[in-house]
Amino acid sequence: MSKGSKRKKVLLLFPALLVALLVLVGVLLQSGGECLEKLRAGHYDLVLLDDMMPELSGTETLAVIRREHLAEGTPVVALTANAINGAREKYLAQGFDDYLAKPMSTKELTELLRRRLPPEMQETPQEKPAETAPAGPPAPAVEPAAAHAEPEPVSAAPSAAPAAESDAPADGGIDTKLGLMYTGGLEDLYRRVLGMFAQLQPEKAAKIAAFYAAEDWENYTIEVHALKSTALSIGGRALSAQAKALELAAKAVRAPETPEAEREAALAQIRAGQDPLMAAYAALAAEAQQLLADGIASPVEEKPPSDGH
Repeated sequence: MSKGSKRKKVLLLFPALLVALLVLVGVLLQSGGECLEKLRAGHYDLVLLDDMMPELSGTETLAVIRREHLAEGTPVVALTANAINGAREKYLAQGFDDYLAKPMSTKELTELLRRRLPPEMQETPQEKPAETAPAGPPAPAVEPAAAHAEPEPVSAAPSAAPAAESDAPADGGIDTKLGLMYTGGLEDLYRRVLGMFAQLQPEKAAKIAAFYAAEDWENYTIEVHALKSTALSIGGRALSAQAKALELAAKAVRAPETPEAEREAALAQIRAGQDPLMAAYAALAAEAQQLLADGIASPVEEKPPSDGH
């Protein structure tokens, strides 16, 4: 986020940043190299660095940032779906200033911005003065509507895959209630996330297919890792789970310590899962487009699950 005339609007506009973290980061900044170019060209008040990027990982990008003194006085925050015990300590030890597990709730994101942005960039909307109540008995207390409640932070501890909720789509489609949780109950924002997911699907699917065909398991891992998070952010639990399974299999293929038998089993899993993944990705993007055409109506309850590691 560069300094400028709109700097005091950052916290008021944080939902747009949530979209960037969940979806747009793959469009606006596609690699660690591009991040370095941006930092060499100008000052930014906060750097949110995904650890899993093509060309250079977030950790490798940070090493260059520190070596070239590209972010002096600027917090650099690690973003990762590897929300396992000890992850925060690991990233702080590598030189990051803070850590955020994704997908993150709006509450977590807001707290990060409050911690890390300069005070002069933060602006809290002024509350309207209370109106004088008419004479009479006091009105009973009313609980705030669920649609306006902030979802609780996503736990950074590892956990089992969340059980399917009773009203979640049985066909593996989009759970709009979950998607709205990730956007703080803001339907306009959720529509933007759905639209971007559908718009990017052809390009992202082509990349996954190309890396699969070339047996480029490093970049294949990066792309299915991203799909794991973006699918979950719109409410696509089943596609997220498919992408996670192939991500873990690709990591096993790449790991030099993986025994040959396990490596062959992981390769077989990728080959068996690739076409179903592509079909499910296309179907979910089509469903997102249909939701945008039909309209969205879903209550917001509970808290969004983590996409795991």
